Amino acid sequence: MSTQDGPILIIGTERSGSNLLRLVLDAHSRIAVPHPPHFMRYLSGIPYNGDVNAMVGDAMRLLRYHIHPWPHVIDRAAVTEAAVSGKTPSLFGVVSAIYDQYRIAEGAARWGCKSTFMVAARAHRGGPNPAPPGPGGGGGPFLLRPD
Repeated sequence: MSTQDGPILIIGTERSGSNLLRLVLDAHSRIAVPHPPHFMRYLSGIPYNGDVNAMVGDAMRLLRYHIHPWPHVIDRAAVTEAAVSGKTPSLFGVVSAIYDQYRIAEGAARWGCKSTFMVAARAHRGGPNPAPPGPGGGGGPFLLRPD
């Protein structure tokens, strides 16, 4: 995947149109944007200390019990392998590997995620966070493409 085909992160407050934007993007043949399980919301506060197996296990459990099940089976071993192939394994790496499998199953060139909590992913990757949506923060939704 080239940087041009990197992930799309949709950040927005409730009632900002972010879900409509997710559905519009998901309708594009080259973009896969499933209903988000909000991995970063539920898992980013857990001190994994680099334990990839624990990160993958928790993420896979969250996906399995998600209220909107994904139509594709995600291979845990492949997620683990992809997550440890990076320089520094991270929760964002695990989440990216899960979404990448979804993207491949959908036959898309890139994946997207509509979860306000992906702002935490920017912190995990060391990138700058956008201004928060809402009063004084610029509204929304925002589209981010991590570099």
